[in-house]
Amino acid sequence: MVLSMLSQGNNTIVAKGSMLGTNWYPGPMEFTDVFEANTEYYLRVTPQHTGTVIYGDIMAMSGEAVILIVTEKDASREISETKRIY
Repeated sequence: MVLSMLSQGNNTIVAKGSMLGTNWYPGPMEFTDVFEANTEYYLRVTPQHTGTVIYGDIMAMSGEAVILIVTEKDASREISETKRIY
């Protein structure tokens, strides 16, 4: 995730969480940090599996996400290595 055009100071980034039929199981999350004006920030959002429940033929996973600010160099490398999963 690339962030730009944030206002100076504290900003909160909000993700709504998983959507039905996706492989993203963390629920809603917020990340608050102090950001400088006119600076790009790169965030790595990594899901962490915390549990699985099976109801007959249905499986439900739960988790949370770890959010870290990374360097542009690391972000560019990771983005170039990312593959779309259908």
